[in-house]
Amino acid sequence: MIYYGCAENSIQSSLLAHVSGSEGECTVVANVYSCELSLNPLRRQRELLKEYKRAYGVLPHCNG
Repeated sequence: MIYYGCAENSIQSSLLAHVSGSEGECTVVANVYSCELSLNPLRRQRELLKEYKRAYGVLPHCNG
C-alpha cells in the first residue's frame, strides 16, 4: 500500500491523473488499484489512514 485517496470527479479521471504524474511522482509507480464506494469518501479516507497508521506506525508512503 502506497496511497489512500478519493476521487473528486470520477475514479477513472483520478487514476489517469496519478498514472500521468499530474498528482505527483509518488503514485506514478503504482500498478495495482482497488476502489471502495462510500457516501462520505473524505471521512472514509481519514478512517483508512488512521487504521493504517495504527497498524504500521506510519502513513502510507505517498500519503506521508
